[in-house]
Amino acid sequence: MPIIIFLIIGLFSFMYWDSIISNIEVLGALATALAFFATAWAAFEARSSAKAAFRAVELTRESLIESKKASFKQWYYLLLEKNLEMQKGVEAHLNSNKELNDKLKPNLILAKIHSPITSDSILSSFIRHACHILNYIDNEYYGGEHDLIGKKIFTDQLSNVLTDRLKLIIAIYGLNYGSFDHVDNANLRGLLQKFEFFKNDIFFDDAISERQYLDIHVSKRFCKDYRESVSSAIDYQLKRSIYDSMPESFVNSRVQPSLFYSVLYAYDTPAKKYIEKAFSEFSKHTRAEILIKIENAPKDHRISLNELRRLKGYYLSFKRRSRYELSRRLSTLAMIINALRHLILKAHKSNHKGISLSDFYFHNIQVSNDIKEGINFLRIVENYALSLSLLKLRVDADRHEKISSLVASAEKEIFKVRDCIKAFSL
Repeated sequence: MPIIIFLIIGLFSFMYWDSIISNIEVLGALATALAFFATAWAAFEARSSAKAAFRAVELTRESLIESKKASFKQWYYLLLEKNLEMQKGVEAHLNSNKELNDKLKPNLILAKIHSPITSDSILSSFIRHACHILNYIDNEYYGGEHDLIGKKIFTDQLSNVLTDRLKLIIAIYGLNYGSFDHVDNANLRGLLQKFEFFKNDIFFDDAISERQYLDIHVSKRFCKDYRESVSSAIDYQLKRSIYDSMPESFVNSRVQPSLFYSVLYAYDTPAKKYIEKAFSEFSKHTRAEILIKIENAPKDHRISLNELRRLKGYYLSFKRRSRYELSRRLSTLAMIINALRHLILKAHKSNHKGISLSDFYFHNIQVSNDIKEGINFLRIVENYALSLSLLKLRVDADRHEKISSLVASAEKEIFKVRDCIKAFSL
């Protein structure tokens, strides 16, 4: 278009040359304006060409993204379909192998089940394929390396087609509990954590049935698995005036966590925050329980004495070669208490696990068949010994220090379990 304008100007210049000569200054300004217009027009044309080129690049890029997207999805769904085929075989394998399937119970110790699960060839093959899918999503996703939300759309699809039992097996393989040659469990663990793969899962049937009350379920299980045994261990310490260390029987039985805590605490599951709460409040609850025992000691002591009165009039005896050898008649409560205190003291001095009554009997010679085995009175005697120790602690000047020492010894052991579980996710 600028060329046409200049041709027109040239024609008019030839026709009106005399007038142009007489108005040369005006025409000079006009020429300058026309030159600016030509430059501006050229710039406009260049910009339009650039926009057209940029749009062409955008269309090419969008076409490539759509092509990559289509290719990614096509291959992803092929992998997912293969996963579904493998699931059928794995489920059938678990159903036919009762011993293997029974190892997926929440209360079993991880140390006893980890090797049988992770060394199974069929399960390992399935895990490798699941890991391959996660790697494929992480490395080949069309939306960009840092688009975690977009990647999770596809990892969630994989999670949704897996059964709770298969998810539990994947979780076991991913734990930081040794390394394998046949499965890269460190890489698997990293992917599971990166994609929050178990953010909606609690794996176990009893926990799933109480999902709406998961905090209560975790609290009850923690009480049964740890707080009850800690309470028994503290009773043992109190009866023997031991305040600085837990009994070996407790330490040895609790050093290894169960499968329930191992997987639900190692990953970001709905139960993790409740398990963390149970551990964090352990010391507070333990101290409160000891204080309640001290407060109830007078009442518990009276109950124990009333139960011991049932032995009044019996002979304390022991059986030797099918014969009962009588010692003395327990004619008063004081005699009963003195006899039992001797047994209690003997048990405590020898650091025996419990008060030994298995060889003793209470024999009423006036009634031939009235023979009571001492072991049947174990609970009563143990309660009596505990209430007696609590009454002493109740008036002890160092009571608060001794209670703190009891709590600290329990805390030390229970936090070993917590730290062990935490290490499974590293």
